[in-house]
Amino acid sequence: MHKNCQDIFSNYKLPFETYFYECVNHEISTHHEIEIIWVLRGKAYIELGEKTYEVLENNVFMVYMNQEHSIRSELDTIIIGFRINNEYLHRKGLFFEKIPYRPRVSSFEYLANQYHQVPLLLIQILKLLISEEKTDLIQHKIYGYFNFYVHELYNMLLKERYLDIKTLDYDDYLNRVHKIVEYIYQHFQENIKLEDLAKMTKLSIYRIAHFVKEALGVSFHQFLQNARFEHALNLIKHSEKSIVEIAKESGFSAHKYLNQMMKIKYQMTALKYRKLIHEKSDNRHFTIKNYAFINEIQACLKRLEENNRYEKIFNIESLNDFK
Repeated sequence: MHKNCQDIFSNYKLPFETYFYECVNHEISTHHEIEIIWVLRGKAYIELGEKTYEVLENNVFMVYMNQEHSIRSELDTIIIGFRINNEYLHRKGLFFEKIPYRPRVSSFEYLANQYHQVPLLLIQILKLLISEEKTDLIQHKIYGYFNFYVHELYNMLLKERYLDIKTLDYDDYLNRVHKIVEYIYQHFQENIKLEDLAKMTKLSIYRIAHFVKEALGVSFHQFLQNARFEHALNLIKHSEKSIVEIAKESGFSAHKYLNQMMKIKYQMTALKYRKLIHEKSDNRHFTIKNYAFINEIQACLKRLEENNRYEKIFNIESLNDFK
């Protein structure tokens, strides 16, 4: 919307961009991406053509791709915007531009009652974005949740346009993503196999292999190696253990495989990386607490969670069973 707007979570390299706006007054602009605009606090006015939409607290508004629009808001208003990468949607076989869309303001209460998966997924993604968990673990979970979010959003629009379209209940899928990610991060030091995930999720080996690829964007082997690499990288930075010890402790069968990943990622061996990191701090990760908006997001989520009208969008019971 504005040249000074920045994607707050750009370090995650996600298929969507996240923007925070405070007391905005953006002139007319267009972009190729769908943008989901959520007013966390206050009141905003979105102009599309000759019509102005009033968006109140905990209301959501979707701006379709290539729509001219402007946004202005009252004092002390906090807005979060998600822009979804259009090329990513096309790779998933989702062509939103083919579905006629009538712009409107939707309240969280309406969405919670009619399409509870849509706000549920949006909230889960937001909670992950502001979480203090490890960056790589967060990224995999966000990808899994986001993939289901865009499909459910697509189905919601189809259902409103064509009444015979059925939507799916993704609670089981969300729980499955969570269990897979948590299991691999808890057992990456072991010789875990697809058979272990198949047994845990009660899916066939063929189906679980495809599920991991579809939900997380990488194969099971890549995901497992990434978990091991993340652990090894942390030890390289913060311990005095030898590279051989680190590779073994991280689940690599030999330290040469760790070095192979290091060369792909950083174009250097693990030992050279350690020497370099001791000379210069690594700023690849960022501290999300530095952003003033985080308190507003947390306060908004707390208000939603304490309101029994929104119980459906927070009720993923089995997620808590596998922490």
